[in-house]
Amino acid sequence: MVDACNNISTKDSITYMGIKNIFCGMKSFWVATGANACAHKYFAYAQKIQRTYNLWVERYEKAYAEAKKQQIVKIKGQ
Repeated sequence: MVDACNNISTKDSITYMGIKNIFCGMKSFWVATGANACAHKYFAYAQKIQRTYNLWVERYEKAYAEAKKQQIVKIKGQ
């Protein structure tokens, strides 16, 4: 967005271009700040969901390994 603001046509006066660039730069800064704030919220949520999933997989694998071990012991005991 800032690059788009800097590409204002050269037919405008220097003063007008300076004011236009400042306004455009401020506008793009606030839009980018808002977008980053929203992105942070969704990124944090995605990380929370990923941690929950990883914990579930860890518990599942542990339970599966324990069940497999018990099954082997049961078969050897027969």
